[in-house]
Amino acid sequence: MLPTDTSLSSNLKFWVDATDQSTLFQDSAGSSPVTANGQQVNSWNDKSGNGYHITQNGMGNPTYESSAINSLAGVYFNIANNDYYLRNTSLLTSSNFSTQQGTVFTVYRNDTFPTNNHFALTTIGSSVASVDLYLTTSFNGDFRNARIESANYSYPQTGTHIKSVTTSSGNGWKLYADGSLKGSASHSWGINTTFAIGAELNHGSSSFVGYISEVIIFNTGLTDTQRKNIEAYLQGKYAVSAGYATLTRDTSTTYNSSAGSAKLVTGSNTTAFNQSVNVGDTNTYNLVSYARTDGSAVTSSDVELFYNGSTISTTYTSVGSGWYKLTGTLTGANASRLYGVQVKANKTVYVDNFSLNNYASSGTLTSSIFDTEFSAGAAWGTLTYTSSGSTVAVKVRTSNSSSMAGATDFSSCSAVTSGNDISSNSCVTDSHRYIQYQLSLSTSDTSSTPTFSDVSIAFATYDADAPSISLTALTPDPNSDNTPTLSGTATESVGTVSNVQFQMDSTSGSWTACTADDGAFDEASETFTCTPSALSDGSHTMYVRATDSNSNTTSNASASTDTFIIDVTAPASFDLDSPGHESYTTNQRPTFKWKATTDATSGLSSYSLEVDNGDSGDFSITGIPTSRTTDYDTSKYLVHYENFSDSDSTNNYISIYTKSSSSWGSGENDGKLKEGSRTWTIKAIDAAGNERSEGRTVIVDLTGPTLSSLSSSDSAGSKDGYQLVTNQKPSLTGTITDNYSPDKVEISIYKENYFLGAITSKELFTTLTYSLSNGANSKSLSFSIPVPDSLDYGSYEVNIKGQDKAGNKSGISTIYFKVLTARQTKELLQGKISKEEKKTIQDNAQVPLPRLEEKARERREKEAQEFEKVITPFSQTFSVIPDLIGNLYKSSTAWIPAFAGMTKEVAGMARDAAGRAGRTIAVAVKEVNVAMDRSSDNIQKEIVSTYKSMPSMVSINQILRPAADTAIAARKEVGRRLENGGQMLAQISNNTLIAVRNTSIASEENTKRAINKFYSESSKVLAGGISKLAFGVGERADIVSNRLSVAIVNFGYLFATEPTRIYDVSVADLSPTSVKVSWRTNHPANGKINYGLDESYPLDAQTSKRTTYHEFTLTNLTSNTEYHFEVMSQNKNYVYDANRKFTTPKQ
Repeated sequence: MLPTDTSLSSNLKFWVDATDQSTLFQDSAGSSPVTANGQQVNSWNDKSGNGYHITQNGMGNPTYESSAINSLAGVYFNIANNDYYLRNTSLLTSSNFSTQQGTVFTVYRNDTFPTNNHFALTTIGSSVASVDLYLTTSFNGDFRNARIESANYSYPQTGTHIKSVTTSSGNGWKLYADGSLKGSASHSWGINTTFAIGAELNHGSSSFVGYISEVIIFNTGLTDTQRKNIEAYLQGKYAVSAGYATLTRDTSTTYNSSAGSAKLVTGSNTTAFNQSVNVGDTNTYNLVSYARTDGSAVTSSDVELFYNGSTISTTYTSVGSGWYKLTGTLTGANASRLYGVQVKANKTVYVDNFSLNNYASSGTLTSSIFDTEFSAGAAWGTLTYTSSGSTVAVKVRTSNSSSMAGATDFSSCSAVTSGNDISSNSCVTDSHRYIQYQLSLSTSDTSSTPTFSDVSIAFATYDADAPSISLTALTPDPNSDNTPTLSGTATESVGTVSNVQFQMDSTSGSWTACTADDGAFDEASETFTCTPSALSDGSHTMYVRATDSNSNTTSNASASTDTFIIDVTAPASFDLDSPGHESYTTNQRPTFKWKATTDATSGLSSYSLEVDNGDSGDFSITGIPTSRTTDYDTSKYLVHYENFSDSDSTNNYISIYTKSSSSWGSGENDGKLKEGSRTWTIKAIDAAGNERSEGRTVIVDLTGPTLSSLSSSDSAGSKDGYQLVTNQKPSLTGTITDNYSPDKVEISIYKENYFLGAITSKELFTTLTYSLSNGANSKSLSFSIPVPDSLDYGSYEVNIKGQDKAGNKSGISTIYFKVLTARQTKELLQGKISKEEKKTIQDNAQVPLPRLEEKARERREKEAQEFEKVITPFSQTFSVIPDLIGNLYKSSTAWIPAFAGMTKEVAGMARDAAGRAGRTIAVAVKEVNVAMDRSSDNIQKEIVSTYKSMPSMVSINQILRPAADTAIAARKEVGRRLENGGQMLAQISNNTLIAVRNTSIASEENTKRAINKFYSESSKVLAGGISKLAFGVGERADIVSNRLSVAIVNFGYLFATEPTRIYDVSVADLSPTSVKVSWRTNHPANGKINYGLDESYPLDAQTSKRTTYHEFTLTNLTSNTEYHFEVMSQNKNYVYDANRKFTTPKQ
């Protein structure tokens, strides 16, 4: 159907359109469609619905071109190619044109215009009268015997055009080209049976050359408006300039349509923009449209409402933004009519929201009866509706009868406004099953029709039950939040949940609103939270109730509950036991000990240990049980529980120490403390998660101190590594430095003993321990320690050790000094000494003997009985000494002639060395003789003193006197038998000679080594023999007299070749309260044991008895306790064995 006036559909007789390719066929039967350019068109089907298809009857066929006019298809006719015409013999009949009227439209394009040739576009009829559309040089229309002359004067001869011919009275003919009237004429109506396109059948040479795209024929003479509508349609389609409006959609300039407005731009012709509608009656209608120009006022000179071929009275009302509302009234028809607007020539107008409405002032609608299908009835809710252009009154009523029996009459009901709840309306009752509504609409606006739409009534099953509540128990329980939030879900099976409330510990007071998770209680299922004000510590119960949209509320007895414990108070404070705050330790795994605590409300849950190891290596232990009667042992740590078995909880202690384990994390330092100031914290955690923390700092010190600048403040200078002092109570100075805090200095002073020019022994003179004052924990301290007792003249070795507060000790640093007279010091330093100084030096060289110790009289009886046992071995000792020394001296130079094979140079060197050895031996023998003289004098004095102190002098006189005489004789024998010592020296020298001869090269170095070996071995053999015998006698002499024993042992010191050592330390006879500790020494020595609960060893036991076996029994010990101890002895030197421990068994 043409997109124009549908009222002309019955007058449309013929319509061919080449742009509709489905109407073109290559055969006259219409079975082979045209599909490509250049294909012959043998049949062109009629689109009017009348079936007047045109075909070729054997002559050359026109061809199809897809882009003939405005890129649209056309059929090409060319007589030169024998492409003649298409025709039909059924269209032109008297019945089809009974009114002797007709209109023909043709769209074509011709590119050439031959002179004096007739080119027929279309022809209707022949002989008597016809409508022949010619293109000639002299005219453009031939009406057979009455042509429209001179029509070509202003009409283009080539190009694309729309050509129209119409007659409305049988003999009144008009020719239009591109919308303009070109000529008119009068001629009688005539018709022929043959219709052709492309040629005039009465003139064989009148054939068209060009493209024809569309031909339309009506069997009536169209009015100007109808003609213009079709020409405007063809203009818009083929882009032919015919002076009509162009139509486009404009989405940016609209009134209120999202689709956009219609933009109409007219040319020289006034153009109608309309639509064919059949309203079906003759009622009064309102025609409305909105129009806009350039923003100026819209008037009738721009656009008017248009109906049935003419404009109607139009009212213009401004509605803002340049838009005007156009309204008009018309009488409808029970037939198709054109409704729209007419845009004046040369105008641009935007048209939007075109409408055609029938006017009704009022009306009433009563709805059907609606069944909710709820057997228990309905709970009624909100009524909503949408209306426009009218006044609306809505009434509703309900009933339990399907016929609305018993319902209130609408006349007695009040209207309901949209969006209101109808349950309170006087005509509505909750629990009624059926409902009906009535609408009353009225309007006084003839430009709009009242409308009513989107009616809805909310309802639910009538409900008498409160919502159900599911309450989530508070977790954790106990809880440390005294304003805990409980959550839950309220569910309503019929209506909606309207609120949820709670009370604490009662249902008799006021209820507090809970909060909907989504912000409002308005759904059938609502999750919610309830938060009370601050609660006290202890047990509490929350009661929760809910109300639905039907006002059903949970009863107090049915309220949902949750009982829980609130505890916001941390456990009680507690004391840390050890390690002490800011204490020092060398233990990287100390035992952390604290006093157990309690919690008043929820009870203790666990303890934890946290260790801050500084920048890395922190570790913690969590989940430590709060109470046990046995140890809690894991791969990483052990927890010990003390006193938890008894009923007294005030003495309960817990301790923990860590173990080395692969279970520690990579950053946890294997559970050890790192060196430095470290913080350890114990947390007591109750069941609610409250924590009580107690912490201390412990200083882990793994590095010992260092000593520097060691000297004697009394040093006059140094010689051969010895500092020379004249003060017999010199002060020892130095600096001790520690990475944390130095604590004390320990000093051991040894008197060096010489034999044959070599040091044969070192005798411990004294031991000093000097505690440093270091309240400020300085890392470096200087010290000056005076020797409390006068030193004998001679050489001394001083061993100094430092100790820090953690107990780390430095290595032993040693200094050497000699206590000399002023003369000796000067002689050593300057090589000179004055006569005046000699006497002073000699006087000062006298060393006073130690005072004898008084013995208790009650021990004298036992000493007298044991004295006899010592005399014989004592005398034997002194009889051996002369033999050893005498033999050694006698042969001091006897070996030299044996070197017969030496060169003179080597022999001379050997003689010189032998001379030096002889002189050294002589000096040594003299020194030994003096020492023996002193020692024997001491021993003799001791024997006499002991003899005189005996209670029964006469009875033991015969025993003591010979013994004393023997001792005196032994001393004299030393000098007499010194010569016999040569035998020993000769043997040693002979052995040395053999060693030299066995050397491949007898060189100076070999000789030196041989001589030195001889010298060294001689000294050692002689000294060792003497000391061994003296120590044996001295140890046994202690039974009689301690001073006698000391005198003998001191004699042995002169010849001892090795230091005193401790070995075979053992612990035996352990009981809950006592233990026996023993050890051995290689020399007779005194003994002391220091012991205690830690390595400070606050307790001790000791004896001055000189013996090689030492034994102490320690008593008054505590059962099941670990003790630390060290043992100490002193003979030739001071020696100790420390860092030992034992544990007493349980009772």
